[in-house]
Amino acid sequence: MRLLLFCLLLLPNLSFAQHYFYTPDCALPTAKKNITIGYTANVLVAGRRIPNHTSEQTPADGALPIMSLRYGFDVEASAQAYQSGDFAKAAALLEEPARQEPDNLYILTHYARALFQQTATKGRSFTVYRQLIAQLDEELQEGPTSATVDASFLEAYWKLGVLRLDNQQWAEADYDITRFLIGLRAADQLNTPIHEQALSYLTECHYMMGHAELCRYFGNKTLQLFPGNTYVRKYLSALSIAKPSMRKS
Repeated sequence: MRLLLFCLLLLPNLSFAQHYFYTPDCALPTAKKNITIGYTANVLVAGRRIPNHTSEQTPADGALPIMSLRYGFDVEASAQAYQSGDFAKAAALLEEPARQEPDNLYILTHYARALFQQTATKGRSFTVYRQLIAQLDEELQEGPTSATVDASFLEAYWKLGVLRLDNQQWAEADYDITRFLIGLRAADQLNTPIHEQALSYLTECHYMMGHAELCRYFGNKTLQLFPGNTYVRKYLSALSIAKPSMRKS
């Protein structure tokens, strides 16, 4: 496996040609030129979108937050259990609601995050987060030429990206974490510990995909903003083994 990755890094690298920088810390596939940042939670009642409203409009006073007409108290109790650190209880409270209302974005969010925090159920959270992101993608019309980010659910992009890293789904992890970073910038939350972690993971993703120049870029970007970072140094050190003439994009 290591030999294969080393050989990939020695090959002429086309990663810059296949990506463009939407922001200094977000490299997107060149086909995805249309970027949409939405706020679905602005127009949710009982976890579902209000018909005939756009994400820029807000319902009348008192319409939010209604997590679920049937399971609202369970969602609130789950959130309280989560805050107290009782993740097992937080997840158990939403098992049935998640089955009964599989398109309720609030229920999916609270259920997935509780599952994620437990070693025994972390794998199950992957399915729930994929379900949640799929609904957001459909809502914002994600497609081959468009990249969409729902700023109301940034945690979901982050958690799904981390889970994809665990599953060695490098390209998918890179894209989900990149979308998270787009939302993080929109929320003016850069230069934070989670920003550092995200850049570190992008460095890893591009190394594992054989994208030498992008790996080097994100590794150096990480060290520029966070000089004490040690996570990216092993990937940058591995890149230095290849001959410079063989690493051009």
